[in-house]
Amino acid sequence: MATNRIANNTLFANIGAYKAFAQREKDDVKEFSRIAANTARTFENNSRESVPNNRPA
Repeated sequence: MATNRIANNTLFANIGAYKAFAQREKDDVKEFSRIAANTARTFENNSRESVPNNRPA
């Protein structure tokens, strides 16, 4: 009985740790995606501002 209880406790502790790890990784991926989108937007804006407007009037 005690062995089963220890095994169950260990299993559920590992499952809980994995869930926390997976959630943290999911949040990190979202943050990296947000950073990449902001960086792309910044490059786009800087490129647009640095190219002279040579359209005929």
